[in-house]
Amino acid sequence: MTMSGAPIVIAGATLEGWLAAAVLARRLRPLGRQIVVVPTTEDTETPPALATSPDLGRLHQALGLDERDIVKSCEGSFRLGRMMTGFGGEGRSFVMGFGPTGAARQGVNFHQYWVRAAKAGMAESFSSYNLAALAGTAGRFAPPQPGAEDARGSFEFGLHLDGVLYTDYLRRCAVHYGTTVAPALLAEIERGEDGNITSLKLANDESIPVSLVVDAAGPRSCLRHASLPEVPAVTWETKATKSNPSLTAYSAVDGGYEIRIPLHARTVIGTCHPTEDHKQESEPWTGNCVAIGRSAFNTEPLFDPLTTLVTAGIENLIDLLPSDDEAPILRREYNRRIVETFSRFTDFQALFHALSQFDATPPLSPDLARKVTQFKSRGRIVTYDHESFDTEAHAQLYLGLGLMPSHYDALADLPNDDQLKAFLTDTKEEIARLAAAMPDQKEWLLATGIWDRIPKEVRA
Repeated sequence: MTMSGAPIVIAGATLEGWLAAAVLARRLRPLGRQIVVVPTTEDTETPPALATSPDLGRLHQALGLDERDIVKSCEGSFRLGRMMTGFGGEGRSFVMGFGPTGAARQGVNFHQYWVRAAKAGMAESFSSYNLAALAGTAGRFAPPQPGAEDARGSFEFGLHLDGVLYTDYLRRCAVHYGTTVAPALLAEIERGEDGNITSLKLANDESIPVSLVVDAAGPRSCLRHASLPEVPAVTWETKATKSNPSLTAYSAVDGGYEIRIPLHARTVIGTCHPTEDHKQESEPWTGNCVAIGRSAFNTEPLFDPLTTLVTAGIENLIDLLPSDDEAPILRREYNRRIVETFSRFTDFQALFHALSQFDATPPLSPDLARKVTQFKSRGRIVTYDHESFDTEAHAQLYLGLGLMPSHYDALADLPNDDQLKAFLTDTKEEIARLAAAMPDQKEWLLATGIWDRIPKEVRA
């Protein structure tokens, strides 16, 4: 890297700001690059609780963090998926577990065999064949076992975390890796004739020269030419109540949904009434300022957009950090990736609303209409570049909401009925055995010291 020696400045002492600072500080420390976090008056608060995607684990690993310590420090739990209750015209309930459902056989995806069996009345719920879903429903958890030839080696997990504690955890991590915190708030942005930011002036009249600015303040950031609209309002409340620690629970309410995030000794509940207004920065990276997180996108809280899209933004930033002469080329590539990532993410949200028959269903884009048409026709799952949700997640959503294909892969007809029934039975029994071998998550968290004791009123 041959960027100028001025600091890389993170504008915004927010969750995404501290996460970006920590990753950049550790990655660039061998090069002697300085990372500075500058708080702003527009800094967006972190939600009181977070349900993180498995993707975030990659950044934790890059930072050398033990996720057991994160859960302990942030009074959280380990997350195996989403419990969806009351959605669709029939008020369906289903679980979307992290990781694969069943296993392919003779080159045919498991869901094709399941569709054939379901049409013949020989299949149980699709989530019954997913280890994370089955273990999560029972409130169980054990870490994956890399290298295991069965489902223990392929399922994934996210985290439930106290948002304020996690933001502070990331702050301490960033400082540990050498991030400097500005002594005062941002007061003024100083630009050169080319429009690039040359320095940030603080409220104490100190100026910080910059080579690159990462805008992480949020939708009202003063570094933007125009503010993003506010995200659909979420009303949060906290209750000292017993909840399944292994699943995030989504429940349909009138005109929207409720999200229940289980933490240690309490559950944080958010209620959202979504709108059709999903907007983003058309070019998140302009000049020498790149917007990430809530400075770059705006959407409802469905399916963990905050941590999922922040992870994508930071990973692509690390991959495309420019040298001075390459900057325009790499900026264009970054913008292409992030705009497409956001589009695919909001398409998945729109797909959920369309199949759930919500009143405020946005019209399907041509790409999304193609996904639905292909699956309804023969169970074919169409995905595009920069999807946040893989074919497994698409299959779980389609089938969970009752979108049954008219046909299935002809190769799924190769086994006879007895062979098909035995295949599904063996798969389910194997998944059930592996799930039953996992400990109750609450008991495991207490036994390992990750959780302190749970008050009696919450245990009841």
